[in-house]
Amino acid sequence: MEELEIVNTSDFKSRPTNRRALFLEIEKNELLPLPKSRFEYADWKTCKVAFDYHIKYDEHFYSVPYIYVGKQVDVRGTTRMVEIFYEHERVASHKRSNEKHQRYVTLTEHMPENHRVVSEWSYDRFISWASSFGEQTGAYIRFIMSKREHPEQAYKTCAGILNIGKKIPKESMEQICKMALDTNLYSFKYFDAIFKKYVGVDHPSAKPIDNPNVRGAEYYGGGK
Repeated sequence: MEELEIVNTSDFKSRPTNRRALFLEIEKNELLPLPKSRFEYADWKTCKVAFDYHIKYDEHFYSVPYIYVGKQVDVRGTTRMVEIFYEHERVASHKRSNEKHQRYVTLTEHMPENHRVVSEWSYDRFISWASSFGEQTGAYIRFIMSKREHPEQAYKTCAGILNIGKKIPKESMEQICKMALDTNLYSFKYFDAIFKKYVGVDHPSAKPIDNPNVRGAEYYGGGK
């Protein structure tokens, strides 16, 4: 601060004045008043509204009016708020959530009538799909949807889990769902971890292809 004072009050070499004098004479009266509110940094990103009428921002999910399902929207995030814009018009705003165990922020007015989603997913449809694997899978999907304030918030997780089930026998799916249910796990991330561990133990990878055209270790090791 002492050095700054010296710089601002020292006369220029080419004219008998200094920086402070010029500021007071020319610039000060031209300045606009400071904004009434503090500047707040905003982060922008583009998202697609999922079929459960939510967008993902910073590992949380915020609702948008369901008529925007499938649309590309712009998301503006600050330390306090998350705002969603469609074609430069704000269509939703939420107080930013920092809750680790409650990642969905949903406004009732954003939901379709009777809790229907545009993609025709429904609670009964997921239960029916899950029950086609067996009793344990049906119970697990019910459990997942019961952990949300609104069942629609779990549709994306349920769809991901049940699509995994297509890759393995129904008996294996039943065992994995029972393991997840017994350990009280209801996120896709942890279910997928159990699935990969289970598959790694019970379904070892296939043997290398035996084909005369495939070069083996001897070829790359300098053999014939």
